[in-house]
Amino acid sequence: MLFIAPLLKRCEAKHVVAAYEVEFEGLPGGDGDQAATEAFVERLARKSGRLRKGGEPDTRTVAVQLINDWQRGRLPHFVAPPCLPRPEAEAEQPEAAADASAPEDSDDGGD
Repeated sequence: MLFIAPLLKRCEAKHVVAAYEVEFEGLPGGDGDQAATEAFVERLARKSGRLRKGGEPDTRTVAVQLINDWQRGRLPHFVAPPCLPRPEAEAEQPEAAADASAPEDSDDGGD
C-alpha cells in the first residue's frame, strides 16, 4: 500500500470515483493519507469481490489493480512540467533572430 497513496494524490477524487464507482473524497494529507488509502482500497476490494477467506479484503490484489490502471491510463492524471528558468543568452536570441529575418532593402538594379 506504500505506492498507492502517491498515485491517489495525483488523481482528482472525481476521476477515481468515476473509474471505480466507490466513495472517495481524496487524501487529507499528512498522517491521514495512509489510513484514507487503506480505507479506499478495502472499499474497492469489497465492491469488486476480491475477498480472502473469512471475507477479508484482498488489499494486495487491489493495489496491483490500481497500479495497472494507473499505468494503462484508466486513472486520468496530470503532472505539470517543471518551470525551468531560461538562460539570458536564450532570452536574447529570439530578438536577434527576429532582426535577422526582417526584410532588408536592397538596391539590386534600381539605378
